[in-house]
Amino acid sequence: MTGEAHWLPIAFVVLSALPIAYAWLSDLRANRMVEVEQACVRCRSHANQLAHCTLVRDARTHLPMGVRDCSLQAGVVKCGKPCLPVFVPTA
Repeated sequence: MTGEAHWLPIAFVVLSALPIAYAWLSDLRANRMVEVEQACVRCRSHANQLAHCTLVRDARTHLPMGVRDCSLQAGVVKCGKPCLPVFVPTA
């Protein structure tokens, strides 16, 4: 009976590594679709105060998709994001 189930520990390791590999590959794919950059802008909704933003752009078109976080919007759930047109590249 010795060595008859030598494949069993290898199967456990492979099966437990599959979800980790899937999560890593899907995260890698998602990171290629967007670009994240730090920016400073004057916020129109807060009396032109200087705001430090983390901006998310589409990787192909370089158009802004949204603001991940903003120094002036701490604790605010919804923001109208009036600063997004400032980040649109001009031709």
